Amino acid sequence: MHVISNGTWNEAAVTYNTRPALDGPGLETLGAVSAGTTVEFTLDGAIPGDGVYNLAIDSTNSSAVAYNSSLAASGQKPQLVLTVAAQAPTVTIVQPPTGASYFTGDAITLQGSAHDSAGVDLGTHLVWSSNLAG
Repeated sequence: MHVISNGTWNEAAVTYNTRPALDGPGLETLGAVSAGTTVEFTLDGAIPGDGVYNLAIDSTNSSAVAYNSSLAASGQKPQLVLTVAAQAPTVTIVQPPTGASYFTGDAITLQGSAHDSAGVDLGTHLVWSSNLAG
């Protein structure tokens, strides 16, 4: 499996002779694959974020193998399954300000904000805690 730079190919029109060049590094190598077997590729680190990515499968083995496209009239069609790691939310403490000092018995107002990586407000999920060590 390779990430390739050419994004101009068309699934409905590409042939062996018009296939894009394999110009990206190999990401994963599979062993022998039996007919009718589902194969999976791990793309850890190859897809750094939002965007359009082009992938290519190749083989150094002389045995024939065929993979269907999503346009295939019959047989198993490819399926893209993405599993993404959750990113920690961004939490900002607004009140009390950094370095503020208080006396015993002072009322302290706690205020903060939290957003996930998509910018969704998570403020209703904030839970405040403290200890004597601060």
